[in-house]
Amino acid sequence: MKKILFICSLFLLLFGSSLAKASAQASGTFPHDEFMLGNVLQIEEGTNKFSDLKSVIQTAHISISSGEDQNKKIVVQYDPQNIPDLKLHVGDSVVLGKTLDDPSNKNNSRYYIYEK
Repeated sequence: MKKILFICSLFLLLFGSSLAKASAQASGTFPHDEFMLGNVLQIEEGTNKFSDLKSVIQTAHISISSGEDQNKKIVVQYDPQNIPDLKLHVGDSVVLGKTLDDPSNKNNSRYYIYEK
């Protein structure tokens, strides 16, 4: 019994990753997020309409400072979760993420604040 378990484990160890790669290739390429730096130019604050906690939602106007989209101006909504240290301020540097909601449509990208 131990021998059979050992052989099955060895088989999965040796061939499991190649099976996963083959199934990923068969279904096409998966989109991945791109990361870049940005600088906060302007902040507008409002109340989160979808929260019973009356939390603040910030609308940040950001200039992208690195990557393919360098010098592009974007607007992103950000929730600091009522934690003062997480609030954005004008002049802050942030790490932005960019994801493609539909990989076949390059214009269908969405930006978000990954890290402050």
